[in-house]
Amino acid sequence: MKKILPALLLFFISASTFAQTANDIIGEWQFIAIKTDEGVTATKKSAAESFLNGMAYNFNPDNTYTGTALGMAEKGNWKLNGKIVDLTTDMDKKYFIEILDFSKDMLTIQLKSMKLIFARAGSEAAKDPATAIRKASYVTATKAQLSQKWYLTGKSAPENLSQTQKEALAEQLAGNYLNLNANGKYISDNSGTIENGTWSFAENNKALITKKGSITKLWHIVKITPTDLTLDLDGTNEEWTFTNQE
Repeated sequence: MKKILPALLLFFISASTFAQTANDIIGEWQFIAIKTDEGVTATKKSAAESFLNGMAYNFNPDNTYTGTALGMAEKGNWKLNGKIVDLTTDMDKKYFIEILDFSKDMLTIQLKSMKLIFARAGSEAAKDPATAIRKASYVTATKAQLSQKWYLTGKSAPENLSQTQKEALAEQLAGNYLNLNANGKYISDNSGTIENGTWSFAENNKALITKKGSITKLWHIVKITPTDLTLDLDGTNEEWTFTNQE
């Protein structure tokens, strides 16, 4: 049983940036969810989240640490070496953690086919995990990937709409498109209304900004493949899906 906590910690903090420093990981971190975009079933996700619920670790400035998981407590010393965190428990067990990805208040790590998400205790990510998880799902794209004509195939509809209203909305979307040109200009057709403006990348290529006159919109990139694009309109609950297949 003493080996379980180190094994859990191995997939806890496997997350940081290339320029990670010891000061970045100092503090308490808590597990909030599993990110499942690689074929993990809902049943497996739920079971794993229940298994990990309550996991928390505190990395102290004096290079001591404490951890709790599965009702067990662990303490010892830690040291950062590049992207590796070396840990020695008070039972003199030594092991290490490789840091894979990091943002200010979020850690996203990978264990086999699963990605696990942690938040810094007391942060907005810890207070609102759903929003944090949504933001963690954003992906990067290149100009070559985005610079094409995208046909709108779907848009999130309010849950209170009737089936008839949802069908009417689907008909309204037919023929709508967003044409992103490599020169930074775009043309869109919204139910027959043609719009011209400019677009550019934002947030390290995980979002794009469209601008028409004084109207600016921020779109986060949720998914992009050779044929499909999904955008999340900032400040709303709207998810827009596109295809380049006419």
